[in-house]
Amino acid sequence: MRGFTLFEILLSVALLTVIFGFSYILFGALSYQNELFTSTRSLQEMLRRASLYASNGAGDSSWGVQLQESKAVLFKGTSFAGRDEAFDETVALQNIEVSGTTEYIFEKLFGVPQVSGDTTLASGAIDETRTITVNEKGAISVE
Repeated sequence: MRGFTLFEILLSVALLTVIFGFSYILFGALSYQNELFTSTRSLQEMLRRASLYASNGAGDSSWGVQLQESKAVLFKGTSFAGRDEAFDETVALQNIEVSGTTEYIFEKLFGVPQVSGDTTLASGAIDETRTITVNEKGAISVE
């Protein structure tokens, strides 16, 4: 009866360590990509919903989206400061940096934004960005 040598055991441990190390790195990158994708889609949907609510006259008011450090807020009103907080909907933006236009307000009955612009969502962990563009007619696109 023969057992394993110390060399064989150390080699097996080293191989398992390398495999788990690569798996951890790949899983982390995929996790950050997923967070960026999910945040982009959530924000895009929130902007479309604000435009739709405004154009349909929901609540007889304008609707907007305010981007903050770690969240986006869909609100009812002509400004974030003067909003009706009872209608707020919030989406978390985890591990995402936001730059560019941080507030969009869509006019009642027309659904067009008062200000058009670009908002960039970035994940510094994977050095990847997505840009959401809202044009002067209210069309929302992602690059």
